[in-house]
Order: sequence, then C-alpha cells, then structure tokens
Amino acid sequence: MTNGRHLKMLYFELQDMMDAQEETLGCQEAPDLFFPEDHPQKQIRDASTEAAKTLCKKCPIQLECLTYAVQAKEEWGIWGGKTPRERQVKR
Repeated sequence: MTNGRHLKMLYFELQDMMDAQEETLGCQEAPDLFFPEDHPQKQIRDASTEAAKTLCKKCPIQLECLTYAVQAKEEWGIWGGKTPRERQVKR
C-alpha cells in the first residue's frame, strides 16, 4: 500500500468516526477555531488555539485525529489537541 493511499484511508476512517458520533464535534461546530494561524492578531490566534485544545480534550476520537495528523504531517491547524509544532516528531 502506498503512503498516499494509506493516508487517504486514515482520513476517510477519521471522517467515518466523526460521522458516527451522536453529538456534533467541536471541530465541526467551530472549524475556524482549529485553524488559528489564519488570523492576523496574535492574541486571537492564541485564544483560538486554547479554545480548540479545550474542545479536543472532550473529543472521543482525539487520539485517532492526532494519529492521522502526525502520519499525514499536517502543517496547519489543531488536530488531536496539538499544534503543528507540538505534532512534530523528534528524531
């Protein structure tokens, strides 16, 4: 299986898990919070980051989301409660 195909499968699995939840997840309710780097003001970026992380802590699929983001090397957004810098794998 190619890496691209594997990542696509992980992404679709994550989407299926999101769809299967009884309640709407925080990232679905307020997607802009999860991409704070788009805002020009640092204070708002920081507040959005913290709000997104708080919502992630309550999410039943936080680990699966983080796993996808790390494997896909997502460069933007809060995934699984972690920023891009926090998701970087140390070698």
